[in-house]
Amino acid sequence: MFSLIYSFGCSVLALGAASTTTLAIGLGLVALGTGGIKPCVSTNVGDQFTSRNQHLIERAFSYFYFSINAGSSISIWFCPICSRTVTRNWLWDAGGHDAGGDLGFLARRKRFVVVPPGGAQWLRDIARPRACA
Repeated sequence: MFSLIYSFGCSVLALGAASTTTLAIGLGLVALGTGGIKPCVSTNVGDQFTSRNQHLIERAFSYFYFSINAGSSISIWFCPICSRTVTRNWLWDAGGHDAGGDLGFLARRKRFVVVPPGGAQWLRDIARPRACA
């Protein structure tokens, strides 16, 4: 859901960033989408592991965070180059690629483990006093 909001925000920025109003709406949608995506992605990665493949979790998170940091580092270098050299609107392309990733994820969502939220039980578990070992 939040990824779609993020994609839509990129599209709004690409289509009308010249106007102050559309710039504010686009940036607001990107911020809302990013804020919703960040806590969910790493949780979704962790949910895919069971006792059968738990030995792979450290390796998976190492690759996961390496990919995030590499993408961030590359984009800091690459985005200014794109804005100077590419004539078509690269924000539109970024939103399109993100939307493509959303569609790929949705198409394969039945292959992922989905752990329902703990809700009130989680609150009871953290509020319960524990004995020190």
